[in-house]
Amino acid sequence: MADNNEMRNAKCHKAEDKKMIDDAVGKIDRNSTMLNMVVNDRVREWHLQMARQAVDKTRQREYEEGLADIPWDAGSLFTSQNIFYEALTYYEEALSIRGGNFGD
Repeated sequence: MADNNEMRNAKCHKAEDKKMIDDAVGKIDRNSTMLNMVVNDRVREWHLQMARQAVDKTRQREYEEGLADIPWDAGSLFTSQNIFYEALTYYEEALSIRGGNFGD
């Protein structure tokens, strides 16, 4: 998911962002692995937070077709990151939405 970001190859929309990244990589070039790990960890946490927010928004909506896909997909994301307890919660929620609306 977020484990293959090599900061030396970063692409940016703004030139000043690219310069900032290049300067950071240049300062710690001998330890760029650490920079990559930190960035990848932050991106991973951002993905997980976005999934949590998507599920929270789903909880506020009335049933519509495909609504259970959001917590199900969040469960898949958390499973891929070995966060099984939270994944299980999302899977159960998706099944509850599907069962509650299809009479299962």
